[in-house]
Amino acid sequence: MAEQSEVTLRLGGTGDFAAILEVYAPYVNETAITFETSVPSLDDFSARLAGFADTYPLIVAVRDETVAGYAYAHRIGERAAYAWNAELSVYLDSAFRGAGLGRTLCTALLSLLATQGVRNVFSLITVPNDASIGLHEALGFSLMGIQRQAGFKCGAWHDVAWYQKQIGSFAGAPQPVIPLPALDASLVEGILRGEVPSRFDKAIG
Repeated sequence: MAEQSEVTLRLGGTGDFAAILEVYAPYVNETAITFETSVPSLDDFSARLAGFADTYPLIVAVRDETVAGYAYAHRIGERAAYAWNAELSVYLDSAFRGAGLGRTLCTALLSLLATQGVRNVFSLITVPNDASIGLHEALGFSLMGIQRQAGFKCGAWHDVAWYQKQIGSFAGAPQPVIPLPALDASLVEGILRGEVPSRFDKAIG
């Protein structure tokens, strides 16, 4: 198990997509954590991540130039009034689980989303998954409900738990969400280094 102190966070880019896919592929092939049933091609996967990163954060955790894990967000709900909602996903290489890296990645991601003006963050968790549920509850997510028999994979039907965290004010009319590339670069770097206090929850900042 790697020490968390040895890992640094940075924004992911096109040069990371192959390594990110290597982290993701075992979840597709061996688990029901993702409902994707075949590993996407690198071209398809790269297009997917690049589309998200036009607006939302993609964060990679790197140790000795190896991608140890990643977290990203994308819009959830396509109609205009859903614009302030995002879905969070986080995946770790098996060698880095249990070291607190998931919490580190999600804390930075949530802080960036709050800075952008996102108000609600959702996470969909195939259950049972005690580690992921424990992580999200520690981050202040609340269970909204269970989607029963939501998907069939690995020879069985699986439920999905919907979790939600509110990360901004709901007073008045919101300004449009700021695309990540439009944020001040030094602020983004400060958040990734853990030098900027969390904007969404002082208890876990």
